[in-house]
Amino acid sequence: MKSLRAFSMIFLFSSLVPATSSRALEISFEEDHSLPVVYINLAVKSGGASDPRGQLGITNFLGEMLMRGTMTRDKARFDLELDRLGARMEADTRTEALIMRAVVLSENTDALLALFTESVLQPAFEEKEIAKLKSEITSAILDEMGRDASLAARHFMNFLFESHPYGNPLLGTMKDVQSLSREQILQHFDRLFCDQQFVAVGSGACEEDKISDWARNLASSRAHCKELPPMQAPKDAASLRVQIIDKPDRTQAQVYGGQVGITYNDDLFFPLYVANNAFGGRSFSARMMNEIRVKRGWSYGAFSSLIPGKFPRAWFFTFYPTSKNVAESTSFALKMISDVREKGLTGEEFDFARQSLVSSSGFMYNTPSKRVENKLNERILGLPDGFYKSFGNKISNVTLEDANKALKSFLKPDKLAISILATSKDIKPALAKNLGLAEDKIIVTKYTEEK
Repeated sequence: MKSLRAFSMIFLFSSLVPATSSRALEISFEEDHSLPVVYINLAVKSGGASDPRGQLGITNFLGEMLMRGTMTRDKARFDLELDRLGARMEADTRTEALIMRAVVLSENTDALLALFTESVLQPAFEEKEIAKLKSEITSAILDEMGRDASLAARHFMNFLFESHPYGNPLLGTMKDVQSLSREQILQHFDRLFCDQQFVAVGSGACEEDKISDWARNLASSRAHCKELPPMQAPKDAASLRVQIIDKPDRTQAQVYGGQVGITYNDDLFFPLYVANNAFGGRSFSARMMNEIRVKRGWSYGAFSSLIPGKFPRAWFFTFYPTSKNVAESTSFALKMISDVREKGLTGEEFDFARQSLVSSSGFMYNTPSKRVENKLNERILGLPDGFYKSFGNKISNVTLEDANKALKSFLKPDKLAISILATSKDIKPALAKNLGLAEDKIIVTKYTEEK
């Protein structure tokens, strides 16, 4: 389904609550009548990380089930009503949010809001639809496992975070998805869909009062819910850990490595953001790309990424060499990380990275659709208002000294998690030798294994 993330103006409710509540209803509305369209997002500030053990994938499953009929309309009639209104609805599951998105012709806004409310307050969760969705999601998981890049990423995140919820695969595992019951889905719905959890973001040719009243009424019907148990921050590993995801007959490998990251609110964020762009950005001037692709031809690409969250999430790197080059290239990548930690970036690397980020920062909020997503992320992740609008100024204030201090403080080459999807017998001896590890210290996991 086509994404509904493009918007033409915004309204935001950081706490969707009744008018009589002591919590204030926050509204921000950017009106634009250039198109007769209204966009609405209703987000819950808990996503795949809230999946209980033994029920991995339940948040994604719940979001999809909310699109599959209500107490008064089965899925066929629900879809027919959307078609009649010229509307679309979809669920978007993230690690830290579940977002219901809708778009409708402005003349049908009232009817769409009524249908939206019906889907949230009167979900049917019919057994026949549960069975159908189980089959569809199982097929999606099999498809994900059939693609080496997504399979490697799935295993790496689980390996990096071990038992922490940040390692939960959003689609879940086949075993857990197949065992989900209607009662479990209802219980998870009650945990997530509460007024204190709601954030509504949208846009379009619609009066503010209409949307405000709709949000208040919706929230008042889901008030006084129990709070979710708090999630703890993930912890760094005690030492270097290496995993081979063993898949037969691989001539090309997928290499992932990384460590627990930082939050947006960390003092190191902006210096590290610039430093990461210099080290593992997408340009050919970035150090990883230059050394691994341009100079040595080991991989078509080599990148590193910083993913913050409510808690520190991940910093990781990835590249995809041939099996014969896995050991040497992985060892070299670890040496690069140690070198940049100890010696820092050069002035030329830093200046190019910072300037490119400053130049592109204006495009982070130059359209209504981007401002909507920015507002949504600010509320979900607990960021200050205007965080993204101030991005460019914060980056421009970072110095080379700041960036190198951040690298020195943050990087932990001796505590990385490394996951390599390859044929184990073809790479394990050389990998152990190049990394200075005993072979029995390298964990071998079957590619079909689910955790």
